Amino acid sequence: ERDNVTQLCDPDSDGDVYTSSFELFPFHEGATFSLYMGMYNGSGSYAGQFCVVRSLLDVTAGSAHWKAWLKGAREAQRLAHEFNKELAYPAVFFNVPVLTRMERVSDFNSFFRCFRPHDKRLKLGEYVTLEPFLEGNFRHFNQQTISQMNLGGIIAHAFSHFTWHISRSHVICDLQGVLSGLTYTLTNPRIHSVGSDFGASDGSVQAIADFFRNHRCNNICR
Repeated sequence: ERDNVTQLCDPDSDGDVYTSSFELFPFHEGATFSLYMGMYNGSGSYAGQFCVVRSLLDVTAGSAHWKAWLKGAREAQRLAHEFNKELAYPAVFFNVPVLTRMERVSDFNSFFRCFRPHDKRLKLGEYVTLEPFLEGNFRHFNQQTISQMNLGGIIAHAFSHFTWHISRSHVICDLQGVLSGLTYTLTNPRIHSVGSDFGASDGSVQAIADFFRNHRCNNICR
């Protein structure tokens, strides 16, 4: 069997469900995830468009492995909506991934590993997520220093500050994604919370303190 294929995913925010067929090797592997380019298959608004299939790198994931990460994605989008109301335009948008399972693992995966070495070994039945592929210049906006900061960095730092101002319990940072018109479309946020509620990357109170130690308020903050 040639393709990697997923089962039907959970319903997205529009109630649509999709399967995905995707490439045999990841286009990116980081410390936590392997990312594959795929295609949405179904009848919803994303049908026929590119997607990202995200797998956990070091484990054969069950649904519980994704619980805190998906909770964080939903919280990021909720607070982005509140932030946009303050600015009176859609400045920030987060893609919220949906959960699915591997239906088929390609027979060619081992063969291609010889030519495109990578660490992840997909397994039948493991849980992965689907999200829209972000076209454009992918950037990490929170990493800009004050002297380098453009509008993207200003908005990113202000949004992170805003998330604490509204929640009083967590800061959303490590904002990464692309600029689409006047909207920053973001993915894979990191959340640091007082109660360590958002998984292994949640740095808790120390990480919140580190953010504000390096933060300088800008006009949007004010």
